[in-house]
Formats: sequence, C-alpha cells, structure tokens
Amino acid sequence: MQLTACFKNTIYLSQSNVIIAGIGLIQLFGYNIIIMGVMFVELLRHKLNRTVVIIAQIILVVMVFTVFSQVIMRYIFQKPLMWSEELSRYLYAYLCFFGISISTYEKTHLDVTFLVKKFPKTIQHYLKIFSMLLMLLIFIIVSRNALLLPKVGGTIRAYSLGIPFWVLSISMVPGFIISSIYIITYLYESIINRGQKGLEI
Repeated sequence: MQLTACFKNTIYLSQSNVIIAGIGLIQLFGYNIIIMGVMFVELLRHKLNRTVVIIAQIILVVMVFTVFSQVIMRYIFQKPLMWSEELSRYLYAYLCFFGISISTYEKTHLDVTFLVKKFPKTIQHYLKIFSMLLMLLIFIIVSRNALLLPKVGGTIRAYSLGIPFWVLSISMVPGFIISSIYIITYLYESIINRGQKGLEI
C-alpha cells in the first residue's frame, strides 16, 4: 500500500516537473521571439532610415547644382534657366519632409519637457505614448488629405517643367508615411520594453 502511494506521488511529481518544464520552455521561446522581433524592428528601421538619408542627400546635391547653375547662367551668360526655380521648389519640398522623417528616426524633434518631468516616471511613460499616438494620428490624417489634392488640382502644371502641381502638394506624403512607420516601431518597442526604449520623441 505504501509502495503504491509512493509510486503515485512519484508519478505526480514527474507530471508536475514536466508541466513546469513545459511552461519554462514556452516562456523562454516567447521571450526569444520578442527579442528577435525587437531586433528585426530595429534593423528594418535602420535600413529604411539609411535609404531615406541617401535619397535626401541626392535631392540636396541636385538642388544645389540646379541653383548654382541658374546663378551662373543668369549672371555670367545672361541666359537664365527658366525651369531651375520650379525644379528647386519641388526638390526643396520633398527634402523638407524627408528631413521630418529623419528627425523622427533620430528623435530630435523639439520636445517641451518642463511640465512632463514634474510627473512620476510612470505618468511620463504614458504621456510619451500619448504624444506618439497623437503624432501618428496627425501624420495619417494629413497624408490622407494630401492624397486628395490631385483631384482638386486637376491638370494644373508648372509653366516650364510641365509637372503637375499636385506632385508638389503630395510631397509631404512619403515623409509622413515613413515617420508613421518609425513611430509604430517605437510604440512597439515601448510596449515590449515597458518604457525602457523608444520613448524619447
């Protein structure tokens, strides 16, 4: 009788150990998935920002060359380039909004923290999340409305280049969409890391 009870206790303990080990493995597997997810998000964000920086650099070089060529042609050869001002205006608009996305990636937007720092860390954490959600909402709304501008602008084109004016109007869309992607990744990190990362925007 005692042997049977001992055998049952042994089986019960073995089953408990198996369950505990299974729970431990599930937790470890889930933790590894979370870590891999964070690493993938960081890599994706870095690659995307690197691409944006290269595009912005190309735009800046083309814009500087265009303006410089216009100065040379106008004041030295007396033959101004009629299209240069239009092209530089288009390029400048796209450069500015790509710059916004780069600032979002580098977390260098202006941030008024005088009142925020007076709150406890937990409240600061939620205020940061709220500010990121607010920025995300603004970017999405503005991008959506900007995409409606081609219908409003119709067939109006630039005089020299012949490029539709709506191309200039939607210049904010790429930068805002990229900024939205960055904010979503920072929100993901802030939730996963419980406010340890991705909060300083």
